[in-house]
Order: sequence, then C-alpha cells, then structure tokens
Amino acid sequence: MTAGILALLVAFVAVPLNWYVAAKLLRLSRARPDLRVLRERAIVALALALALTVFALIFLNNDALPPPLSFDDTKLLTRTTLLVAGVVPAAYWLWIYRDR
Repeated sequence: MTAGILALLVAFVAVPLNWYVAAKLLRLSRARPDLRVLRERAIVALALALALTVFALIFLNNDALPPPLSFDDTKLLTRTTLLVAGVVPAAYWLWIYRDR
C-alpha cells in the first residue's frame, strides 16, 4: 500500500468516522450531563478528530505539487494540533477529578 493511498484512507475514512463518533458522544454527554466521564470522552474524541483532520490535510498537502503550505507552516500546524490534543483532554480530566 502506498503512502498516497494511506493518506486518502485517513482523509476519507478515518476523519469522517471520528467526527461522527465525536458528534455522537457530544449528543450523548449533553443528554446525560451527570456523567462527567462521558463528557471527558467526548472531548478526547473531539481532540482526536481535530488531530486527524489536520494530519489528513497535511498528508494531502505534502502529496500536492507544489504543496500549498510551506514546510514551516506544516510544522507549526502539526505541533499546535498535537499540543491542543495533548493538553485539553488531560487538563479537563484533571479538572473533573480535582477534588478527589
């Protein structure tokens, strides 16, 4: 399997699937606000969907000739995305269980 096919699979299979899961979890967590862990899982799903979307766009950008974004732009975008995906869910989880 080539890298181009993998990029397309990420963009057209993994990204929509994860956005669907994130939306479903958000609806479920709004229906049951007493389940804080469900809300936390929804936030993690959103962070993962965001990261997948950014990386799918970067993959497609890298396969384009010439790429619309520069190397420095892609570095900034990927590192910012990983920072958000790593900090937001963890900080929220710590906030949920701060009193325990």
